[in-house]
Parts: sequence; structure tokens; C-alpha cells
Amino acid sequence: MFDVSNLPPLKLEEWPRVRDIVLPIEKDVGGDAMTLSSTLVEAGFCFVGELGARRLWNPDNAALCEKMGPIIMAAHERVSAGAQRFRIDHDGLAFRAQMGRNAQGHDVSLRVLPPECPTILQLNLPPQVRPLLLSRTLEDGGLILIVGPFGQGKTTTASALVRSRLEVFGGYGLTVEDPCELPLQGVWGKGVCIQRPVEQIDPYEAPGDAFFRALIGTLRQFPAIPYGTMLMVGEIQDSRTAIETLKAAVNGHLVIATLHARSAVDAIRRMSALCSGGRDNLDNDTARDMLAAALRGVWYQRLSWLNQGEGWSRGELTGSLLWRNDPIMRAIRAGNFDALTECAKKQRDALSAAPSGRPMSAEDVERLLSK
Repeated sequence: MFDVSNLPPLKLEEWPRVRDIVLPIEKDVGGDAMTLSSTLVEAGFCFVGELGARRLWNPDNAALCEKMGPIIMAAHERVSAGAQRFRIDHDGLAFRAQMGRNAQGHDVSLRVLPPECPTILQLNLPPQVRPLLLSRTLEDGGLILIVGPFGQGKTTTASALVRSRLEVFGGYGLTVEDPCELPLQGVWGKGVCIQRPVEQIDPYEAPGDAFFRALIGTLRQFPAIPYGTMLMVGEIQDSRTAIETLKAAVNGHLVIATLHARSAVDAIRRMSALCSGGRDNLDNDTARDMLAAALRGVWYQRLSWLNQGEGWSRGELTGSLLWRNDPIMRAIRAGNFDALTECAKKQRDALSAAPSGRPMSAEDVERLLSK
């Protein structure tokens, strides 16, 4: 792909910190098959949670090559079989893989997945955010958006929320993911979660069709319980998925969805645009009315890695919160995003002025944000 010889080589002690790996791949001459050769592996690079890249393959470090070899072989097998988006599991490590094109050909990006799903309390979140996300009032359903740029831990936060609410309140959780990332399937307290991967049947179908199809099937599989049903939508990327996600939230499920956005207000703007531009032909007013009725909150997060600490405490989550109140609902219905920006500022100022030194309940935080 390009010369990476000037990059410093990855060290063995840095291997546990690797978060992203990029490997060039090539297309067979005269065919469609992809391959990941040893020559191409030497052009791979990785990131260890900081800005500087590392040269991935270091033939002088046999111990490091031994760790990476099976992972690279697994990626080669899936790429050669035509997979575009897949998961790799090896020796307690898990990776989410995505094929892509670049200016000189193709590559596959591997993102390291956490080996276990944390709880909300284990994540280094601002203290006012935790009680809101664990509030009993959310059992009535609605939409929680976890938003931010790429690689900021949105899926980890969403998964932690599903696990924590099942442990605290019980109920039933379903996820739709492409692919399934954190290990959520199983029993959590008195609650149960089932993870459903997206399966792309036709490689030429429209973007989002496979996700939409999986979402429709999943919505038909909720048990007949009065409340406590949760749906986690791995990522909203297209109009049909956005609309079905919104419908599920309006219909009484607590829907926790991730979305790429630059701010909490930008997430609402994007969600509104997606819901009014789909095949279901929701008009602007209907889409905004449904969004105002369903939305419970938006958490925009950024992730930074701390040098000290261990485990989940090394990742510090900062960001901004937009929590439902009457002015926010009116602004959404009117499509007045400038007013939403002012609402977000007021809520940020209210949280900043809150007394520190004692834990706040969900009711305390909601009172602060209600005006």
C-alpha cells in the first residue's frame, strides 16, 4: 500500500495496548478474490491509543510475530472467502474487521474488542450521567442515543447500559449488531439478553438493507412482558433503520442506539433528517413529532486513555448530555435546532453548577435539567 519502514516497530510490551490494525490486501489478477500475502503484511500498521502509528510486522521479534500470526491468518481466510465485515476470535482476543477501498487498492481494518462487557459503574463516566442512564423511569421506554465520532467507545457504553439495567431491573434485551461486539448474550441478574448479528444475504443490496431486515425480525421476538424490554441498535446509518428504531421506541421499548455525530444537537438533527427521508415517506412534521415523543436523552462522548489505572478506569469518558424536557421537545417538533443548542448550553451550565461531594439521584439530576 505504501512504505511504512519509517514508522517505529511495535514492541512486544505494546501489544496489549493495540486498538487498531490496518492490513493491505490485493485482488487476484483477472478475478475477484482477495488475498492477504506475507509481503502485504509487512506494509501493515497499527495504533496503540495515541496519535503515532506503529509498524505492525517486526520479523526480528519472534514472540510478537507468534502472537499476531494466527490473527493475520484468520483475517486472510475470511477475506479470501469474500467477507466484507466480520469478527475474529483467537486466544481470548476479539477483533471487528471491515474491508475497505483506498487510493491504491484495498485494506482490512481490525478493531480490538473488549473481552468482557463492563457495567455502567465500571466506566469512567461523569457522575451525573450514570443515575440518569440507570433511572427506573426509563422502563416506560423511549430512545437513548449514544453518539460521538468513530472509535470513541459508543458501543461499549451502550452495551454496558444494557447489562447494567438487566442486572438492576431484570427484563429482556435484544441487540442487532454488525457484527456482535461485546459479549452480552446470557443471563444478567434476573434479566436475559440475546444478541442477533446482521447477515448480509446479497452483496449488492442497498446499504442498510441487511441491518433493517435484522431489525424487523428482532422486533417480532420480544416476549409478552408488561415492561422492561430493551433493544440495542448497534449503529444507525440509514433511513429505514432510523425509522424502525424510532417506531420501536414509540411503541414502549427502551431503545439504546449508537450514531455518529459531532454533538448531541447534531445527533438530533441527523436523526430527524434520516427519519424524514426514508422509504416509509414520513413527512418532516411526523418524523419530528415521533422523535420528540420518543427521545429520552442523548449522550455525546469522547474517549481518552489515561497512563495510570488499570482496566476500564484507564478510559476516561467526557462529553455532553442533552436530556428531555419541555423546551427540548418543543424545539424538536419545530425543527428549531438553534433553540436546541441553547437548551444544551443551559443543561451544561446547570450540571456544572451542581454541588459536588455527594452522589446525586436520577430525580436530583432530572430536576436540574427540567427547566
